[in-house]
Amino acid sequence: MAATHSDGSIALALVLAAISLAPSPVRADATSDDFAVKSVSQTRLAYVVTGNADVDSIVKAGMAGLTLFLAQRTALETGDPMGIDPAKDELAFFR
Repeated sequence: MAATHSDGSIALALVLAAISLAPSPVRADATSDDFAVKSVSQTRLAYVVTGNADVDSIVKAGMAGLTLFLAQRTALETGDPMGIDPAKDELAFFR
């Protein structure tokens, strides 16, 4: 069965819709570039920043202690622990 003019129009409309829905490349600002470089330049532990200064300082100290323990017991050389905010930071850099 041969494609009709309307089948071609529907196919074209679907292709154009798919192209318009695809994410466009956007240049990140310098702040997110700095975050990306810091995140991937060195192995480091990360923790979620809660906004509660007391909790955040305790968690940061715990991560620093764990980083020190790993450095003393293994060959792993890590950077300082890093606080991340899932609402604004890219999580793709962390496993």
